[in-house]
Amino acid sequence: AMLALGMGRAFAVEDAHAIEALGEVMPARLRGEVRRAGRLTVVIDCYNANPVSVRAAAELLAHLPRGGGRIAVLGSMLELGPAAAALHAETAAHVAALELDRIVATGLFAAAFAPLAGRLGERLVVEEDPIAAFERVAAGMDGTETVLLKASRGVALERLIPLRRPSAALWTR
Repeated sequence: AMLALGMGRAFAVEDAHAIEALGEVMPARLRGEVRRAGRLTVVIDCYNANPVSVRAAAELLAHLPRGGGRIAVLGSMLELGPAAAALHAETAAHVAALELDRIVATGLFAAAFAPLAGRLGERLVVEEDPIAAFERVAAGMDGTETVLLKASRGVALERLIPLRRPSAALWTR
């Protein structure tokens, strides 16, 4: 957004017009897409993931309104090569330091967060499988949370969105 505003200034676009136009920008599907279901907010960023994008998304979540809690659901960052385990561990440490109410670590993040379990306590849910993670977390949600879904495209973390539970029809469109 700041880059767009800077470009607007370079082409003599008035700030007010540029800001109004930015308010109309809709992210592409699965790229920072925000969906709301009642008071539940879900930020779906499942198009791609790398250490920088996961950190940025988690930092954004930490600055969003808390509501009933800020929950980061993290899936594997794929295509990182031989450094994958180290990059997941470094990213996990960064995310763990943020003021998030719950971190749900799946896939390669499950092992990366394991050393942080003692420090994070009940704030951390570790499940290899995202569906199993959903089962554990959804029961405790009241529908007022802000949830981040962040993973590489191959993880298909967005498949959690249509899941429903009788006690709380969460995550729906």
